[in-house]
Amino acid sequence: MPPFSPASGESLMLNRRSPSAMASNRAQRLRLTRVRVGTSRIHRLGLFAVAAIKAGTRILPYRGEKIPKDESVRRLAQGNACIFALNDRYDIDGETHMNTARFINHSCEPNCYTVVTLRTIWIVALRDITPGEELTYNYGYSVEDYERYPCHCGAKNCCGYILDRQYWGVIKRPDDHSG
Repeated sequence: MPPFSPASGESLMLNRRSPSAMASNRAQRLRLTRVRVGTSRIHRLGLFAVAAIKAGTRILPYRGEKIPKDESVRRLAQGNACIFALNDRYDIDGETHMNTARFINHSCEPNCYTVVTLRTIWIVALRDITPGEELTYNYGYSVEDYERYPCHCGAKNCCGYILDRQYWGVIKRPDDHSG
């Protein structure tokens, strides 16, 4: 991926870290994690690192409206693909312009993971990420109706579906032509 260029027409997002996550050091408080939205080889648009990101860095929060589970079911049925489980009672509807994290695509070989705190879902770097690299995490879908969600991540170990790794051994892979 080429380095960010304002002339490319892609938007640059600067995400300030939440005050509760900031260290007392003034330099760390002012640090910005820089990402941009761009064309993805995985699925339409993706989120890309503009600067190097160290493993363990909280990159940005998954933002949106906090909604009860029954409302999540209704919105999912209407085609909203940006619902993220927060806890047993509530989900986050990330289908809002303020949620840059909604552009992060699934990968069977991700470079990020999510951390759910009491109030926030964080996208965290699983390993060091280089400038221009697309940010990805495993969406962790269950095995129910897995065939409805084919994966196009292109990873060497891709299971063929957007599926939590714990289910990889129990599904029939798309390229498996045995019995």
